[in-house]
Amino acid sequence: MDGLGEEEIRRVSSGERWFAAISGLVFLAVLVYIAERVPYPTEWQEFLFRIILALAGAAFAAMIAGFLHIEGRFQRTILRAGGGLAVFALIYLVNPPKLVSHNAHNNFNLLVSKLSYIEHPERLIKSGLVSDSDAQKLNEFIRGYLKERAPEELNRKLVRNAAYIVYRKSDALDAAKLYEAIIAKIPDDPRILEHYAFALVTVDPRRAKEKLEMLIKEYPGQHEFVFTHAVAALALDEFDVAAADFHHCLDKRLQATTYEKWIKILLGKKPDVGKEVWEKYEKLRNSGEVPAQQEK
Repeated sequence: MDGLGEEEIRRVSSGERWFAAISGLVFLAVLVYIAERVPYPTEWQEFLFRIILALAGAAFAAMIAGFLHIEGRFQRTILRAGGGLAVFALIYLVNPPKLVSHNAHNNFNLLVSKLSYIEHPERLIKSGLVSDSDAQKLNEFIRGYLKERAPEELNRKLVRNAAYIVYRKSDALDAAKLYEAIIAKIPDDPRILEHYAFALVTVDPRRAKEKLEMLIKEYPGQHEFVFTHAVAALALDEFDVAAADFHHCLDKRLQATTYEKWIKILLGKKPDVGKEVWEKYEKLRNSGEVPAQQEK
């Protein structure tokens, strides 16, 4: 059988190179996409990242004329490789997981550092600087932090801010469980208790309402608990209770930023009860005595 001619060989070689280039680009695109989605990878994810990056490098190396040959030891194994396989081995071995893990660890430490002093953690969320995986890591971090330290040694602002991010970015049940662990160590922080109650409303409004009734008695000047009690009452279709709570908060000029959202729900479900509350809210909002609607 006749062999392939020079033209056919060049055509096949050119096709292989284009295939290698496209494969490399696809691998790189996948890696960039995953890296954006998973800023703090697990060890298993780091391992996969290294393989994808090494494959991308090997694919691109196949387009470059010349030959690379490496020899060395990996752990207790003698390694010899050439061409694209050499590039794969080189990238895989020179980019150890410790490097990726070190960078991720530094980024997470920076986030924890910020949470220990900032006043408004919601700004980190709105700016897109906190991912769902950050919230998961914060949940684990705070649980460990609580176990390691006595109550008087805890940085309350760090705990409060980290828990708030977990509350906003995680499942409500996970957030409620974290708040319960925090309250066991810090039982007297009204802000933590308020956010716990909000998380609990999503999970179990009846239990949240009972818990809030105890908190209202314990902290009579903490009108945020009355507001959250109104939200729990709405979830239970106790519209008269919710209306009375909203009236109380408005009379006390509580500076809640979600009046409009919840009062509109009351107005939609029970117009005859919600109308008077809405009119009072509108009057106070227009006079600047309570804030207009904002994202919480």
